[in-house]
Amino acid sequence: MLKDITGREVLAVRMERNDAGAATIKDYLIALLIDLWKSSEDADPAKPFGNPSWEFDLYEALVRAGLISGLIEDGDYVSEVDREAGNRLINLAIKTLGEN
Repeated sequence: MLKDITGREVLAVRMERNDAGAATIKDYLIALLIDLWKSSEDADPAKPFGNPSWEFDLYEALVRAGLISGLIEDGDYVSEVDREAGNRLINLAIKTLGEN
């Protein structure tokens, strides 16, 4: 899709309702890290926010923003997604978080 997107642009992508209550991908990644940190005490690191398919919240936001290809059914179910492209963009966003 978009070839010259920056990590900051990925971080700013708006999100629909999600288990983290995050408004943007940046907010979601921060909440994910906080949840992971808490997992040493009481949370399940395989199910942040109590959801084993949490990464699809991020894929959905990227699909809705037109940054990766995918299909969203019934308003919020991601039935198809380019995971490789999504993973590249999320990795770029995470690296950008480290620059702030």
